[in-house]
Amino acid sequence: MQEFQTAAIIAHQVGDRDGELFYRSNHAFWLVVQGQLEEVEQDLLKLKEIKDSLSGEGAGALNYDQVNNFLMMARGDFAQALDCSQSRLDEIRQIGDLQRLETTLEIIILIAIITGDLTLGKQTAEEYFHLATNNFFSAAGANNQLSIIYSRQGDIARAREHYIIAAQETKTSMRGNVDRMWNGWAECELLLAEMKMLDTWEAFKYLHTEVLNYQFTWHANMIKTQWGFALSQFGDQQEKEEGRRILEEASQTFRQMNATGYVEFIRERMLPI
Repeated sequence: MQEFQTAAIIAHQVGDRDGELFYRSNHAFWLVVQGQLEEVEQDLLKLKEIKDSLSGEGAGALNYDQVNNFLMMARGDFAQALDCSQSRLDEIRQIGDLQRLETTLEIIILIAIITGDLTLGKQTAEEYFHLATNNFFSAAGANNQLSIIYSRQGDIARAREHYIIAAQETKTSMRGNVDRMWNGWAECELLLAEMKMLDTWEAFKYLHTEVLNYQFTWHANMIKTQWGFALSQFGDQQEKEEGRRILEEASQTFRQMNATGYVEFIRERMLPI
């Protein structure tokens, strides 16, 4: 993250406003990953002034929009984040910005998995997979995402097939901890689909700890939420109570992050439990 701050300072000193916006937006993106949503909200107000001062949309403006979408998703404003992400897809495809296309598709896939829209998730994951097959995107990410979706759909054979490929690809992935997180999540979902309950709970517990060690604070709490929902839905009575406790803890953490939409999402999902 320090390199983004340094690059932003240099861009500011030489009068490169779009470059400054680009690097400061990258820095803000990683602050969201670390769960510092309120700080990012304040930063984006300042960054919008830079964006509005620019004529046309360069890399910095596109980066700003992407961080804004990521922030909306992190807050739990899923419908708004989905609408903004989908509205930019055609433009991103047209200009051939593969880095932003990868991130935008991944935001849509993540929202779809979290909210249970597996039709949208599969459709978007297949586009991501096609681009990964052509060596544009992460092969590990593509297979992990499809594995999770197939596990959710109960297609265990395909879920396992993609998980095995993903586990191998993750070992050499340039995205490092990002794909390790996705691979751990795919393992949890596959174990759950196979109804290997004790293994599932252990895998979720291990993954949550690992993702915290990566300093992916927001993602760790998202994983904790998935763990709590799984316990509450598939566990025995004692495990259901544990799931409710985990969800209450996750909700409190999201509240501290100012992810109020996610807090409400958890509350609504907990009502039938």
